[in-house]
Order: sequence, then C-alpha cells, then structure tokens
Amino acid sequence: MDYDIQNDITIDQYHLEKECITMAGTYFRYADLAREAKSTVSEKSDLVKVITAERSIAIRESLTNDGVRITEGIMKSAVEADLDVRQAMKELREAEATYLRLSAAVAALEIKKSELDNLVKLRCNSYYVENASKPTADIASESQSMYNRHTMTPLPR
Repeated sequence: MDYDIQNDITIDQYHLEKECITMAGTYFRYADLAREAKSTVSEKSDLVKVITAERSIAIRESLTNDGVRITEGIMKSAVEADLDVRQAMKELREAEATYLRLSAAVAALEIKKSELDNLVKLRCNSYYVENASKPTADIASESQSMYNRHTMTPLPR
C-alpha cells in the first residue's frame, strides 16, 4: 500500500496553508483505505470459515477411512493443525492488523485536523496583534476590575 502514516499525520507548522489544503484529501485517502481493509477482513473471515469447513470434511473422511474413532477433540485439533487453516488464519490476523493501523491513522488525522485549526487560530491571532508578545488589552487589570465588581459588597443606603 502507498502510505506513510507518520509523515501524513505530522504537521508542518511553517506551511499551514498547504497542510490545510491537503488535509481533506489525506483524510479521505486513509478513510477509504480503512474501508477497504475492513472489507478485506470480512473476506478473510469468510475464507477462514470456508477453508475450515472444507478441511474439516476432508479430515473427517480421512480419519474414517483410516478407521480412527472420531471425537470432537480430535477433529478440533486436526483442523487447527491443518496448514491451509493456519495460513488462512494468519492472513486474517494480518488483515485485521492492517485495518486497526489504518483506523488509528484516521483517528490521528482527526487530531491533526483539530491541531491545524488551533494553529491557524493562533497564527491569525498573532497576525492581528501589533506585538505578539504583548496582549492588546491589559488582561490582568481587567480581570482584577471584574473580580472587584463581583466580590465587593454593596454599600448600605
């Protein structure tokens, strides 16, 4: 697959405009890959069931022809040990791992979207502030004034 999750979830704070422009496309690509991976998991799961059933029938016939008394324990062990069944299970686990990784990437892109929004707001705020290190209003005195208004008891009349 053609993706680089670590690179795609990283924010280049010096090119926020580019990051914002490409965000929707990147998100869609990973969401679509996650959808495909989920479909693959379903297909592999169905394949495991089919292979298990086919191998179970073949093993049961083979044991019967050999005159072996068949119990559920013997059948379960024989089916689980079958190479075709083990291969199908391995492919299912790999498909599930891919799906979980892509789902985590989609969640990380949600966080990236939120962080991009915050960074753009911060950048715009400092753009409109004359001196980014000094707030436009005297927040400390304004807060003290509000505190005094709310905590002072009114004078008796």
